[in-house]
Amino acid sequence: MFERNGHTNNAKLSQGFASGAHRVLPIKVKVRRTYGWLCPYEDYKSNRWSNAQRHIDAIHEGAGNPVDSGTGETRIKKLQML
Repeated sequence: MFERNGHTNNAKLSQGFASGAHRVLPIKVKVRRTYGWLCPYEDYKSNRWSNAQRHIDAIHEGAGNPVDSGTGETRIKKLQML
């Protein structure tokens, strides 16, 4: 198939699939969907966590984390619940 230094890699390509081995897919971690991030101090909302964090860093001197508008949890708290 492909040649590199005079060798073909046909054996490597067919090794896993010809022997009946199953492909292992990575486990996906599901996090609840958010519909926006809120500033905990004032009426500011953004669909992106990074924009809400930038607002908090600039206006409120980095005191706090954005809060999920649907659940009221921070991103750290959401990941701990898994």
